[in-house]
Amino acid sequence: MYLIYLFCVLFTFPLSAAFIDLEESCEASIVEIQRIEIPEYPHAFNPSIVKWKGRYLLSFRVIEASMPMVKSSLGSICGDSLIGLVWLDDAFKPIGTPQILNLSIFPRCESPWKKAEEGRLFVMNDRLYLIYADNKEIDHSPAESWLHIAELGYSCDGFKLRSHLPIVAYNGASVACRQKNWVPFAYQGDMYFGYTLNPHRIFRHIPGSHVCEDICSTYAPIHWPWGQLRGGTPALLMDDGRYLAFFHSSKPMTTVHSGVEMLHYFMGAYTFSSSPPFALTHISAKPIVGKGFYSGYDGYEPYWGQLRVVFPCGILQDDHFIWVSYGRQDHEMWIVKFDKQRLLESLAPIAGH
Repeated sequence: MYLIYLFCVLFTFPLSAAFIDLEESCEASIVEIQRIEIPEYPHAFNPSIVKWKGRYLLSFRVIEASMPMVKSSLGSICGDSLIGLVWLDDAFKPIGTPQILNLSIFPRCESPWKKAEEGRLFVMNDRLYLIYADNKEIDHSPAESWLHIAELGYSCDGFKLRSHLPIVAYNGASVACRQKNWVPFAYQGDMYFGYTLNPHRIFRHIPGSHVCEDICSTYAPIHWPWGQLRGGTPALLMDDGRYLAFFHSSKPMTTVHSGVEMLHYFMGAYTFSSSPPFALTHISAKPIVGKGFYSGYDGYEPYWGQLRVVFPCGILQDDHFIWVSYGRQDHEMWIVKFDKQRLLESLAPIAGH
């Protein structure tokens, strides 16, 4: 009996005690968290949100293999990752019929673009854009992934492409690697992108072209031990003259929410100056975590393996609050409401600012 007790003390208790509870200390500026569900697409994830023409619009990602109804609505589709849109009411509840977008000017199966991923809705000059990544396949072999800028129009027939521009080069150099999670923002009527966060490298899209030009790059002394800083939401201009956006990072670790080591995704916020060189000014000192961010896992596993994911994609603001739409576990959509002032005050200043 003593040996059994000793075994439990030495092996069971220390192991469980070493597990990290990510939800032990939640962000104080969080006001409310709610789930967004689309009955037609129960495993939709990675939602982006904007207010356009006085209404809330949500984009979402779906995996074709888990939704046979997509084939019946669009015919034969070769890709396995698609992006859809749905209107929301003021309580962020879906209204009307969701629409899966055909993001190619060619029939889907004749197009080289196969896997639309990580859509971000973005409004500039009252025009609606969808920024997303897509893999280009040549002779059925995966090649580079390019960023796409699609302008969308809306009529009684639904949403349709007005223009579709893959970004194939910047500064005259061809894109030759995986391109995802660029951070769009508007500056002086043009579309700019945060290409990387640290260094904070900024591109400007040359209107009407497939090219971005390099504008500036700054480096910040940031300590963030939760993985590489990568893009998340578009950036919005705040009343105090700074841009605000939310980023993501990822790191393999073991938590009470996973039980074993696996990749965990984290969310944080950052601000940068409103004019070139767009230097970073403030950043979250630790991951932003709310109750339920990592718990409540129901056994669903995406085809790319086990993960614990909080992935920010969309951002809204009014005078007092900020909302961020995010994907959870790659099969759910959520939106978190922040007290704007408390959130901004929680960000740590970066040296030099």
